[in-house]
Amino acid sequence: MKIWQSQHVFDHPWSTITQAAWRKYPNPNSQNIVAIDVIDREVAPDGALTTHRVFTTKWAFPKWVKSIINISDYCYSTEKSVVHPAAQSMVLESQNVSLGKFISVVERLEYTPHPSDPSKTLLTQEAQISINGLPLVGKLEEAMSNTIAANASKGRQAMEWVVKKITMEAADLGRSLHSMEEI
Repeated sequence: MKIWQSQHVFDHPWSTITQAAWRKYPNPNSQNIVAIDVIDREVAPDGALTTHRVFTTKWAFPKWVKSIINISDYCYSTEKSVVHPAAQSMVLESQNVSLGKFISVVERLEYTPHPSDPSKTLLTQEAQISINGLPLVGKLEEAMSNTIAANASKGRQAMEWVVKKITMEAADLGRSLHSMEEI
């Protein structure tokens, strides 16, 4: 098993970053995600929102890989998220469904206000990678860890893209409301 960990500080408050997390897909950096389906959503008595989603991604696997493990270009993963607004905590845990017989990737992201600056948000991210029944396990786990690190960087860029989009939408809405007040 290989464990990959990372922390990142967003220069935006928790409320902005959690809004962006819900709207992260689609984005220009993750064009392989072709569908996201909500399969369950529940609000607990304490106000926590739990959501289960299924992600469909499209990959162009080389023919030799397809011949070894018999996989289509579409892969699936599940995500469970829990948002505690009062505690200002958002935790997302995802796991692949496709290739589960050979590869298990369990990823956990936690968004909380930065401990010393509440105008910023701390992202703590971890992925556990396990490979079974394939040769060169150590090399494959290392390659997957490197891919996760690169995708994490793209994910942070996507979050900034969404924050910018939300900010522009809010400004447009403000201008529209102002125009309506003048009438």
